[in-house]
Amino acid sequence: SDPAKLAAGRAATQADIDAAWSNPRIFLKFNHQLYHEVRFVRFEFKREAPAERVEELRQKAEKVRAAAIAAHPETKEAFTDVVVSAARELGEVVTVQDHAATERGTVKDFLDAAMALQRPGDISPVTRTDWGWDVLYLYNIIPEVKLTKEQATPELRQRIFDESRSQRFLAWVDG
Repeated sequence: SDPAKLAAGRAATQADIDAAWSNPRIFLKFNHQLYHEVRFVRFEFKREAPAERVEELRQKAEKVRAAAIAAHPETKEAFTDVVVSAARELGEVVTVQDHAATERGTVKDFLDAAMALQRPGDISPVTRTDWGWDVLYLYNIIPEVKLTKEQATPELRQRIFDESRSQRFLAWVDG
């Protein structure tokens, strides 16, 4: 067997393109809404929490936000370090998570705060959600994409070819 021939891969057929396009993960790469990827710190409380505790946590969230703004974190990891440390100094254990905020996939209060952030590195005001007080850090914006199958076909063909070439090479190596 000629390794160059085996590694060359094969051209993608229309059936390959159609099959790829019907895969939801692939389709969504070429058709999705605007996403704001945020890391957020949450001061959690239950709905039945006393008003004094809710206010105390709001004030602590404001202090943690101020510490984050003063630190000018350049990465989501740096944001995490600052907010966890600041919360610990205030006697609180906080939850830090990532979320890709988009319409039809995010609770309105949280979505409004996430979409108000304009540039990676922006930090939101303290925002009340159903779960507590949140401070959001924008680390990435994924622009909206709306392509037809015909518009996506060149990239799909290349991906299928590359995958085919890789599989054929691995088969040759195993042989």
